[in-house]
Amino acid sequence: MPLWYDIVQTLALTLSGIANAVLSLAVVQTMFILMVDPPSGGVPASSWTFAGVVIVLGAVGVYLGRYLRFNSWDVRHPASMLRKLVAHLRQRGKALEAGGFVLTHALLIALLYVPLFSLAWTALL
Repeated sequence: MPLWYDIVQTLALTLSGIANAVLSLAVVQTMFILMVDPPSGGVPASSWTFAGVVIVLGAVGVYLGRYLRFNSWDVRHPASMLRKLVAHLRQRGKALEAGGFVLTHALLIALLYVPLFSLAWTALL
């Protein structure tokens, strides 16, 4: 297989994952708006706070899965997860690495999500 095939496949899967994250969050934020803070014009500030928290938690989840190799079933053993997390973050430079990764990932998703959701919301109204 040529190298370009691997590059195109990886890029396609990455973009698919980001698109799924953005679309899923848009659905959840819309439900939040309709259930908690019905619209009266623009997008309510409380829903942006909710979306921001979800984006940051998603970035933390990506870090935990990518670097600590946690999976969804690891939640069944929270004490073991916490021990691994604390041991990881106590290593030199790992807390800074984790913070940088979470911040960068959250900013990337937010920079894609906020304009798209705002545009879609104004189109719905």
